[in-house]
Amino acid sequence: MQSIGGSAVLSLAYAVVADVTVHSERGRFLAPMLTATNIGPCIGPVIGGGAVLASGDPRWCFRALLIFGASAVLLIGLVQPETARTVVGNGAVPAKGLWRTWWSLLFAWKENKTGQKETPSSGEQQQHQRQPPDLEHQTNETGTRPKDETTVDKEPDINTGKTGRGKFVFPNPLPSLRIVFYPDTFLTLWLAGCPYGLWFCVQTSITPLFSRSYGFDTLQVGCCFLAGGVGIIGGGFIAGRLMDQNYKHVAKQAGFTIDEVRGDDVARFPIEQARSRRSVRIIVVSMCFVVGYGWAAEQHVHPAVPLLLQAYLGCKCTVLHQTYSALIVDIFPNSTGTAAASNNITRCALAAAGVAMLDPLVTTLGYGWVFTLLGLFDAVTCVLAVVALRRWGRGWRDRRAERLRESG
Repeated sequence: MQSIGGSAVLSLAYAVVADVTVHSERGRFLAPMLTATNIGPCIGPVIGGGAVLASGDPRWCFRALLIFGASAVLLIGLVQPETARTVVGNGAVPAKGLWRTWWSLLFAWKENKTGQKETPSSGEQQQHQRQPPDLEHQTNETGTRPKDETTVDKEPDINTGKTGRGKFVFPNPLPSLRIVFYPDTFLTLWLAGCPYGLWFCVQTSITPLFSRSYGFDTLQVGCCFLAGGVGIIGGGFIAGRLMDQNYKHVAKQAGFTIDEVRGDDVARFPIEQARSRRSVRIIVVSMCFVVGYGWAAEQHVHPAVPLLLQAYLGCKCTVLHQTYSALIVDIFPNSTGTAAASNNITRCALAAAGVAMLDPLVTTLGYGWVFTLLGLFDAVTCVLAVVALRRWGRGWRDRRAERLRESG
């Protein structure tokens, strides 16, 4: 249930960033967004460890989660207005019933009691819009009303048919799953999800490593997560700058003029080259740090060593995950939410598989060999994915777009 809620919020956040930013500036907007989403995982273990240490009851971890989750739901319900276009159109249709803010529902009885004047319905607003006051009483020489040129070939009003009440529907996961099986998007999702799964393996190892090998209490173990948190937050800002620099560099090489107002046509831009630039170097260097982390844990060296390596790995995984999460949204500009959801499906599945197999492998092989194998697997597969994506990615994307046009 926690994963469902967290993944949905992250998908919406990616979709919003894609909706309001152009491709050349997407990196610097993703950086603070991802930083905000990672503050919770950074301080959560500290709060949970402190709660367990103070109370002596591990169930206080779950009680702390309940407090934070209930507070977030309460704040959103009280003050966040409904903005779904299927419910309120462009905002002119007032939300009704449960789709109103809870704060307004508290005073709904008072509005009915005082007979407060109702807001005009969407149909009345549209009728008023169709007949402007300055045209209703004007006639020309023939006695007919002049034609309002602004209504000629006018697009359908988005408020038409909106009632202010939404419908509870079960979302269809098939469009998000289908994206996974395209060659270019599969490679992109792998490059976004594999570092994420590797990072979860590192995080999973923190508690048993520092509690058993170094004898840390629950609060000290919780503080060990801060090292990776610093790396994640720093990696978000580094990734933002790298993404924008890479985009401008590739655009200059290709002789492509960047449109910073309306955005660029990705169909004509080598977006795979821009997003994957410098990736191979980052992946190869990080492999050494993954192997080093495993053997540092195996040999029980000073705890500062695995903590520093953990900070770098958090930074690296964030850079790659953020870069290729942006690419999957770039490839599907008209289905940003669906693309972000497919990214969440892939990364959560890879993280779950890595975490599930980590403990039995460590018991059998030890930290050194486990993280050596994980580092090699991550490096080899990701480098091959980058090479294939840079060489054939645009061709796969163009052929898919052509098939979609032929199918109507």
